Amino acid sequence: MPKPSIVVAGGGYAGMAALAAFQRRNSADVTLVDPSPVHQLIPELPTALREGGSVGQHTMPFAELLKDTGVSWRQDAVRRVLAAEKRVILHSGGELVFDWLLMCVGSTTRWPSVPGLRNHAYPFRTAVDAQALRDRLAHNDGLMVVVLGGGLTGVEVAGELAARHRVRVLEAAPRVLPEVGPGLSRYADRVLRQKGVAILAPAQVKAVEASRLLMDGGDAISYDVLVWTGGIAPPDVDWAGVDMDDHGYPVPDEWGQVAPSVFVAGDAYIVRRRGEIVPQTAQLAEEAGTFVAHTVLARIRDGRPGPPFDPHFKGLLVALDSHRGVGWVMRRGLAVKGYSARALKGLVFSQYRSRLGASFREASTDD
Repeated sequence: MPKPSIVVAGGGYAGMAALAAFQRRNSADVTLVDPSPVHQLIPELPTALREGGSVGQHTMPFAELLKDTGVSWRQDAVRRVLAAEKRVILHSGGELVFDWLLMCVGSTTRWPSVPGLRNHAYPFRTAVDAQALRDRLAHNDGLMVVVLGGGLTGVEVAGELAARHRVRVLEAAPRVLPEVGPGLSRYADRVLRQKGVAILAPAQVKAVEASRLLMDGGDAISYDVLVWTGGIAPPDVDWAGVDMDDHGYPVPDEWGQVAPSVFVAGDAYIVRRRGEIVPQTAQLAEEAGTFVAHTVLARIRDGRPGPPFDPHFKGLLVALDSHRGVGWVMRRGLAVKGYSARALKGLVFSQYRSRLGASFREASTDD
């Protein structure tokens, strides 16, 4: 009896976790589709902006990760999902058929309707974005860099750039890091200001020109480089035969299924817990990728999915520079800050790399 065919679209944290789970079972023919040649360690990318940093240090080539594992890799992107036909149409014009499909396609940059923003700002979401910003800042110290968005990414970008540039953070909420408690937010604000970062919160940009921002109220803020870190949008995919919500995301059940034999994980999977949307983080993506893969394997085996998805958070950590950070750990939310928080985040990065590499080394050895 032939093995079922599984297509995993997207080689981010969710997609790689799913591939690792499939490899440990070795019970299906698996194909990865991703437009990039590398797995991008997106939460690490702000550290690529520091002096001596490199974007390449925060990527892992698929060719090396998947060598001798039996996973087929296709450098392409899914343009359309034909759920009822069990086919995906690729951007190249080709197509793939599947028995099971995991859409782990991540997200795109959200561009609000602020005139001029998309024309003048550097987004910061992918390795390509990080490299473009590094290239713009290369050989230029002391530039006025305005970071739009004082959330997780914006704060980390500002903290890394403050050593070589004049940095200003504009946040629409009343405080930076609205994702954490007020006490940790105040600590982050204090550390950034000590590093010379100017913070304006709340702040609303009305329009963007080539070298200045026009603010609500009539003020103008000048800049040399503008960085946009203000959010994510649904992936650019046509989901034929899949119910969509008002924001353009597929509607999943409690197991991440959006159509017969079609599942989502990562940013494409809007997870709700007790009625609240769970923040879309790399940690959630990795956990969801593993869960959805195990659900598919269970259905292949005996048709039963197991219990619904119940994410278990280990914490949230934000780097403020190479030495300090803020966040919380464990499910009860033990607050950490300073050197211990930054060290913990570095440890998380290291453990993820080791765990991922070991998963695929074991798969190639088993073969």
